[in-house]
Amino acid sequence: MISGRIRTGLQRIGQWGVGFASAVLMLVPLLVPTPAAAERIDLDAGWSFWLAKDAPADPAWLKSDPAGAESVVVPHSWPLSRGAGAEGVGWYARTLVVPEAIVGKHLELHFDAVFYAARVWVNGTLVGTHEGGHTAFDLDVSKVLKPGANRIVVSADDRPGFATIPGYAMRLQGSGNVWYDWWHSGGITRDVSLRIAEGGLIRCQRIRQVLRADSATVTSGVAIENIDAKPHTYGLTTIAIDPDGREVARASKSVTVAASSAAAPDAALTIAKPQRWQIGAGSCTGSSPNCATRRAWCSTGARIR
Repeated sequence: MISGRIRTGLQRIGQWGVGFASAVLMLVPLLVPTPAAAERIDLDAGWSFWLAKDAPADPAWLKSDPAGAESVVVPHSWPLSRGAGAEGVGWYARTLVVPEAIVGKHLELHFDAVFYAARVWVNGTLVGTHEGGHTAFDLDVSKVLKPGANRIVVSADDRPGFATIPGYAMRLQGSGNVWYDWWHSGGITRDVSLRIAEGGLIRCQRIRQVLRADSATVTSGVAIENIDAKPHTYGLTTIAIDPDGREVARASKSVTVAASSAAAPDAALTIAKPQRWQIGAGSCTGSSPNCATRRAWCSTGARIR
């Protein structure tokens, strides 16, 4: 697997330490034109929480918190304080004050994870759902956010069922011996933010490789989304950088993306004599010469997650 320092600008939005059992280098996609820097607003603080268990949702919750709601900061998982038996539907709400300056831009609510099945409302409108307790998701809220105060409500349902991943063992219910290795981690279990962008976004990068005795061919597929109402031609440059910071390969191409559409162009690079890290050759730490740190920056309308 190929390591990556992936840059598209100035504001760092994530960092992961990564170990690799093959060629290690860094791939840097550069996306132009550069309309404006993508930004984010941290939404981890200021949430209220209440647990409804199996009670039906009250429409009044979309407008105000019920009595007894507690103040929390996310990441938050209610079973940590209430026990694994406290499964049900947890509700979260907060106020987001939107400045006039960002109204009209492309706005997305980004959730790094909600366990297990999530529903999200903004100002009483259901803006999206997501199932999967360990995967991130984005919701376009450009048309529902208004200047000033906005109410965001999230429900997180961690109850297992026949159609859910943790509920598969419920098929044994008739035997009276239902058991599965699953911890109910109900809640907004990772960070939440509002993403602000214009022009174009890099949604993700897929890196594939073919290793030979003295070379490696690395193919970098970059998913580009044009979030503008008109077509754009982007210049996409992919650079391979070795662990010592030296550029070892580069590929450039132009990509035209229609309005409100996406493209996933590939760029192939050939790396001569790639360094390798093998299991048993030592720990993959920040000081290891064949390891790298993968970072993502948000800038110039391009984003890597």
